[in-house]
Amino acid sequence: MKSISFFIFLFILASCSSSKVFVDYDESIDFTKYSTFNFYQPDSGLSEEDDIVLDAIEEDLTSKGLKSTVIAKSSINFYVEYYKQLSSTSVGVGLGVYGGAGGGAIGTEAPQGSKPVIALTVEVADALTNELVWQGVVERRMKTGFTEEQMEEFLRETVIMALENYPPKTEVAQDAQKEEEPNKEEDSSEDED
Repeated sequence: MKSISFFIFLFILASCSSSKVFVDYDESIDFTKYSTFNFYQPDSGLSEEDDIVLDAIEEDLTSKGLKSTVIAKSSINFYVEYYKQLSSTSVGVGLGVYGGAGGGAIGTEAPQGSKPVIALTVEVADALTNELVWQGVVERRMKTGFTEEQMEEFLRETVIMALENYPPKTEVAQDAQKEEEPNKEEDSSEDED
């Protein structure tokens, strides 16, 4: 009984999560070929918050071994949107009688106000073809009254969440890595001779 209660608690806790991350990418692509990146129009009148996001994306990608260059294999684009999410509380009552007659239900939803939400979308496109190859979206509730330092930290955490699974470990990349490993062994055995 305790384990069932624990799982119910975890389900409720997960459903109340204030962050959602969505990732979509082309599984047929070998992402190891995208070792360099640049940004679409990085100096086109960005806000202070957009500058923080741009810097955080660059820091995250370079920490993963990718290089920022003028002529790159991939181009990065991002969007930051702010909106209010309506929240509400639902109430439901059900009645029933065993063995024949009875039943009924009452339900209501009471609006409780709105909460600020940020939606960050990060897109990676092939720089040569301009084809979108990876996209990460984070929707996250925000607190009101952030200081500048708190807002910067919040934005940096949001970028990390969006790029957590970039570059993805696709089967194509794993197959390419397996093909390279025998070649490395052959090269090292030739060096020993």
